[in-house]
Amino acid sequence: MDNRAAIERSPASDLYHGWLVVVAAFLVALFGFGLGFYGPGIYLVALKARHGWSIAELSSVITTYYVLGASLLFFGVGSLFERYGARKVLSVGIVAMSMGLVLLTRVARLWQVYAAFVLMSVGWATMSGAAINIIVAPWFERRRGLAVSWALNGASAGGVIIAPVLTFLATRYSFGLALGALVGSMLAILMPVVLLVLRPRRVDECDPPDRDIAASPSPAEAEQFQLAPILCSGRFISISLPFALGLTAQVGFFTHQMAFRSPTIGTVAAGWAAV
Repeated sequence: MDNRAAIERSPASDLYHGWLVVVAAFLVALFGFGLGFYGPGIYLVALKARHGWSIAELSSVITTYYVLGASLLFFGVGSLFERYGARKVLSVGIVAMSMGLVLLTRVARLWQVYAAFVLMSVGWATMSGAAINIIVAPWFERRRGLAVSWALNGASAGGVIIAPVLTFLATRYSFGLALGALVGSMLAILMPVVLLVLRPRRVDECDPPDRDIAASPSPAEAEQFQLAPILCSGRFISISLPFALGLTAQVGFFTHQMAFRSPTIGTVAAGWAAV
């Protein structure tokens, strides 16, 4: 009996651990996008109402947040995932996101808002779409696209669940209570999941029935990754540039539609419209 057959027939193989990683990544995306992508537009409205800062001033803070998060992801987070593993990097990112959100409820000056969003950018870099792909992809071969797409459904769920709940709680009770409740929920759910589920993939684990263990190329056979040729590739530029422009427009729309719609349809309705 070959190794693959033994794995497929063993009780431990009834549920491939990679699918548990997908569930964990879904939950990471749920809170990461719910609080880190859909949330800034809600924070903008709340901070303007509480402190009187202009939309332009707060928009500059949010722009800095996204630029810093993208820079961290592009230049450093990927190598940190490779060196320290998803468990440690995500734990740091979740704590950083939580600290930034709690600080948002206590700010009194604009520079403090910048400090809060700098902390949040660390969390966003470790919980955004690219990070979800880094977490899930090593566990799958032919089913990689399916697995990553299922995990990234958490991003949409974050907009459907987290954003309306945040808006409702902030309107019904207070901004501080709303963020406190969601931050507490994130820590209570994500930290145990990350610590218990996310681990390096063992050499004897495969995604049945997609491939044999022996089908994987050895590190010596795999082509060494080089960033510079990819960045200079016309194919990469022609694909990434339109996506970057589209994402820029999307981020701007989600950030400002809450402030644009809430005076006319109300804050709660604007929160649902953001979905």
